[in-house]
Amino acid sequence: MSLQRVRVAQAGAATRLGLRTVLRPLPMAMAIGLASPAIAQSWATRATLDAESTATTNGGRAPAGQQQRDLVLALRPTLALQGDGPGLRLRASVGFDALVHAQREIDPQVLPRLNGVIGATLAERLLFVDAAVDVRRTAVDPYGPPVDGLGARNSRNASTFRVSPHFTRPWVDGTRWSVRHEATFSRSSDARQPDQQSDRSEARIERRPTPWGGMVEMTRQEVRSSGAVESQWRIESARAALDMAVGGDWVLGVLGGKERSRFSLTAATDHRLGARLSWTPSERSQVKAEWEHRFFGSGWDLEIRHRSPMMSLSLRWNRTPQLTTGSAGAVAAGADLTTFLDAILTTRNPDPVARAALVASLIASRGLDPRVPVPTDVMAEYAQLQSGLQLSATLLGTRNVVSISMYRQTLEQLVRDGNPFVPGAAADNRQQGVAVTFSRRLTPRLSLNVRSSWSGINGLGDRSADQTRTLSHRAGLVETVSNRSQWSAGLQLDRLSTTVVGTQGYRAAGLYAGVQHRF
Repeated sequence: MSLQRVRVAQAGAATRLGLRTVLRPLPMAMAIGLASPAIAQSWATRATLDAESTATTNGGRAPAGQQQRDLVLALRPTLALQGDGPGLRLRASVGFDALVHAQREIDPQVLPRLNGVIGATLAERLLFVDAAVDVRRTAVDPYGPPVDGLGARNSRNASTFRVSPHFTRPWVDGTRWSVRHEATFSRSSDARQPDQQSDRSEARIERRPTPWGGMVEMTRQEVRSSGAVESQWRIESARAALDMAVGGDWVLGVLGGKERSRFSLTAATDHRLGARLSWTPSERSQVKAEWEHRFFGSGWDLEIRHRSPMMSLSLRWNRTPQLTTGSAGAVAAGADLTTFLDAILTTRNPDPVARAALVASLIASRGLDPRVPVPTDVMAEYAQLQSGLQLSATLLGTRNVVSISMYRQTLEQLVRDGNPFVPGAAADNRQQGVAVTFSRRLTPRLSLNVRSSWSGINGLGDRSADQTRTLSHRAGLVETVSNRSQWSAGLQLDRLSTTVVGTQGYRAAGLYAGVQHRF
């Protein structure tokens, strides 16, 4: 057996072992929902196979003077499953990216992908359970090459599981109550990265403002890490809100309460005081805002959503203690270009299963990349304060699709207001990124697709001298040759610059050609 075949066999065995390890908690999580008598009334499955060959000037992403030309073959099989019914809602996608280099010095890479969200009703109008799983490859070194295409060597398996049973009484006479517990587990295949578990328990009673209403809630949030004792921290809170409806669209309220926080081996009790508002001019638009004075200073959460038959807009801006690190946020949000196109087509096609097939066909026929830029995972073994902004806007016309997404996130060591900075914040950082996608249908079967993305990460605290910038451009043509098949070809340019000692920048240019078939 040749050395190349041995490497491929080893990569396959390692991937099977890795998937078996990270998926061990999954059957239990899924069994909670699937054991119930709730069965989705409509199911849809989609299987796709992407094959792409890239001739590049820098197969190993080496620095100037050390580049080697390479031919890279990528295979990306994907199986998607969707189910909808009165007692069950399921969204799942599983697949892997296999990369084989003609240069034998670079080992084959197999990058697993698994994302799933399930919601089930165990007792009608009373007991529910939500579960989610996210398994993917992420960067070992957040200041190194991105984990896509040729940058697969700077990668590790990252898996996040979430299980959330809850008792919820729907709105009855303007009142609703709920009791929820959410457990999130983050695992990494890299021994240098800590495993982490976060738990959040909440009990809440709400009253709709007619015109007066309000809310009383008690929460407990705890994060435990496999690292040092300082990595375990907890916040317990009790607060109440008084709301007043103004007109038919506005709701204004005041908040107050107390919280006890414990982190960095210290504990204290502090007051919470703030205000909130909600504006819902129509079923397509909503604005929600909340501001509070807390032990770390000001905390806020602003969310704006709007959709129309031509556009989808989403904005989230917040400043709050980081409950979990890793990809747990991605599991909860799960928003990408697919989500925004689905929102745009909701009015035209109310059936979720038929609409999902329409969105998948639109993305495939235009050769669109459904991913939106998100910050790179940076695992921390101490409590952090997160300040984040995420904005996405998608426009869908008769012949054009335009999507703009950007983010900005700062993670800093969590300290109480007025206390000095505690040294040792090696995971503090500030990240920002933007991606712009433009697609134009030239003929009924031929489309032009252009995508540019930029991202940057700046170290803070112990790594204040480190920064990395990445830039990528991709332009090509996509032609639909049948109802289930497309071919594509184009040009891709990549660049990375960095000040990190031991990491070198690079440039790479490549010509790609590929085919996609939907089974």
